[in-house]
Amino acid sequence: MRSNLPWGIEVPNDPEHVMYVWFEALTNYIRTIGFENDLSRFNKWWPGIQLCGPDNLRFQGAIWYIEMNKYDYNEL
Repeated sequence: MRSNLPWGIEVPNDPEHVMYVWFEALTNYIRTIGFENDLSRFNKWWPGIQLCGPDNLRFQGAIWYIEMNKYDYNEL
C-alpha cells in the first residue's frame, strides 16, 4: 500500500492509500516452485519464515498472513 501513487485500488476506510500489489503476486511465491502440490516440501522450507521488502511490509505482513491462515497453513 502506498500513499503517493496516482493509481491502484483504494484501501477501504483509508482514501489516502492505494493497494498496488495483486493477491496472485503473493501466491506465485508458492505456486511457481510447486509447493502447492507438495505440502511436505512447503513445511520443510517455509515454517514461520516470511520475507518482506520495505515497500510492501504492511501488505505482506497483514494480508499474506491472513491468506495463509485462510488456507489452513497452521505452521505460521
